[in-house]
Amino acid sequence: MVKNGVYDPRYKYTIINLDSLVTAGQCTYSRAQCYAATGYFSYKWAPLLQYTSTVGNQVLNFDQDIIEIRLADTYLMEAEALVMANTGTDRAQALLDAVRARVGLPSVPVTMDAIKHERRMELATEGVRYFDL
Repeated sequence: MVKNGVYDPRYKYTIINLDSLVTAGQCTYSRAQCYAATGYFSYKWAPLLQYTSTVGNQVLNFDQDIIEIRLADTYLMEAEALVMANTGTDRAQALLDAVRARVGLPSVPVTMDAIKHERRMELATEGVRYFDL
């Protein structure tokens, strides 16, 4: 994903296009077993072979953490509150910069639009967008 000429490195760790991987011979999956299949899947929660358990039922035993709340989510919520209250804009800028710096993105001026965009990119497929809307 490119915005304002800057590539966001989170994209490749968020969405996976299995149709292109099937075409390249790197994986297989059955579209018939997927309801309304588009070929796109959430990469963040994909049951990758590298995380397969060697004991028990492999389909049910993937080494996946359960995320209750992310530090980036708390940073962005605080930045949003500060911007909406029109106080502590230096702190809000620092919080937004911290989230972006984690993935090597440059600083952008802190605004509600910037915070909303950052939430959308950072927390994609994590189930918080519904509540943001």
